[in-house]
Amino acid sequence: MDEESYRAAVEATWLLYDGGMRKGYREQAKGLVDMMKQDSRRTDLEIVDSVKRYYYGAVLATQLHQIGKDTLARMEATLSLTETMYKEGSGRVKKTDWLDNKVMVESLRSMVALLEKNELMAQAAIANTMGLSWKASVIPAEREMPFSPFPGLLDGMVSKAYQFNPDWAKVEAGIRAAEGAVRTAESGHYPKLAITGELHKWWNDYDAGMATDRNKEGWTIGIGMEIPIFSGFLTSNKVAETRARVSKIKEEQFLLKEGIGLQVRDTFLALNAAEKSHQATQDAMIAAEESRDLNTRAYQHELVETEDVIRAQLMEALMSAQHYKTRYDHIALQSRMNLLVGTEILKKLEH
Repeated sequence: MDEESYRAAVEATWLLYDGGMRKGYREQAKGLVDMMKQDSRRTDLEIVDSVKRYYYGAVLATQLHQIGKDTLARMEATLSLTETMYKEGSGRVKKTDWLDNKVMVESLRSMVALLEKNELMAQAAIANTMGLSWKASVIPAEREMPFSPFPGLLDGMVSKAYQFNPDWAKVEAGIRAAEGAVRTAESGHYPKLAITGELHKWWNDYDAGMATDRNKEGWTIGIGMEIPIFSGFLTSNKVAETRARVSKIKEEQFLLKEGIGLQVRDTFLALNAAEKSHQATQDAMIAAEESRDLNTRAYQHELVETEDVIRAQLMEALMSAQHYKTRYDHIALQSRMNLLVGTEILKKLEH
């Protein structure tokens, strides 16, 4: 044959039977991908929860700042009226009343400055949550917080929560991946059967001796089998290890099931309490507003003491702030429920 010779070959092997090895690998891969998807979904829910809480926190800060400014304006008007009454009135209102009112007004002024700072920081916090610069601020379009009762019953909600909770879905995907690992480990006990094939080509300028046309190109096909005989109990121990991992994850799933139920129950009860508080604080706010109006008009005719007017104005501000805070708590609890079970369950409950 010629001294210069070139050879090329293509070989292929296809498993006909592997004892479940490839199926186990597929189950592991799919389970791990599903786990990562649930991590991504959990992150999405956390982002929505954070933005929603910061957004309505900024709305609450704006409302509290407005309450402070309104109360300060009323207190300043009362201070001016008190000064006029003790200087020009019948003598029932004294300078000590004016001084007490003055102290309250200046204290309230410092509180309003703090409320303004809280409003600006709340707007900056929204921007930070959205990934904007520390210099940026986001002003909410809404000026008041909405209120809508939470739908659904506790038992039905807990039973459906396991379908949508990302942590629960992640554990189930982990169990599938671990069971795939068991299947892969068990395949080590079984033989493997494969079909093999080869195509080859030989380039040589000589055309006699070994370098005949028949020898220069051709193909082969065959069947191969691998039979495990002894591995020092390695395969058995791998199977035991993977089965133990499955049992461990299932025990963790049981604890998670109880934990999810308790968290949903706690949030559900907190929502019920917030709804009851909403109505109570709303009634208290309306009553405090009416009391402040009556006391202010009575004070102009010297029918009530200065202390009564100041108390009525502060009580109105306190009840208004408490009512708006209750509304915010209700929204935050609904957002927490979304985080616990996913938004899908709320859509189902609303339908």
